[in-house]
Amino acid sequence: MVQRRGAPVRPARRRARRRPHSGPVRVPTGRGTRRLNRPPGTHPTAPRDEGPVTVRHFEHFPVGTTYELGATGLTSDDIIGYARVYDPMPFHLDPEAAARSPFGGLVASGWHTGAVVMGQFVRALLADAACQGSYGMDEVRFLKPVRPGDEVRGRATVEEATPHPRRPDTGTVRFLVEAVDQHGDPVYRMRTRLLFARAAAAAVERDATAARH
Repeated sequence: MVQRRGAPVRPARRRARRRPHSGPVRVPTGRGTRRLNRPPGTHPTAPRDEGPVTVRHFEHFPVGTTYELGATGLTSDDIIGYARVYDPMPFHLDPEAAARSPFGGLVASGWHTGAVVMGQFVRALLADAACQGSYGMDEVRFLKPVRPGDEVRGRATVEEATPHPRRPDTGTVRFLVEAVDQHGDPVYRMRTRLLFARAAAAAVERDATAARH
């Protein structure tokens, strides 16, 4: 560039040196900003204390904890209606035939009792959990006949909680599921092993989703 005679000489611009940023780095998220450098103890791979649990993960089922699942009363119509479709044995279907049976009266199918308890289990615990399915049931026992007018009260106890050996974002929880009637007599028992997502994995996924937006 040729400098015109008499034109003022402009000093060369110096590129300003960028000072290192000492505060938290922020990125847009669509709902304000989000800090990337977190205080100690809040790394995205660590479970966070976010107040009351809204979704239960693997870490939220400590061994030894017992959950009361609620109570369900059964009527003759309930018992006959289930048996007509799923277990049409005479002593589940016909009061007269049931009176002549070793039971001496109408009784619910054991599978009906199990289905009632499973419904309680889901509504009280699993519907709001990061449950990914079941490996099945073991040691299913029908301990006492359930009759019209009886009430079935379920409970589930955590017997074992184990991180998955090949899927570190999940863990398995073994429950002892039991039910008693209104007298406190055991009517049903089984064990089941369920797969749950881990809270740390859920936190990482939330952060990744937020970063994409």
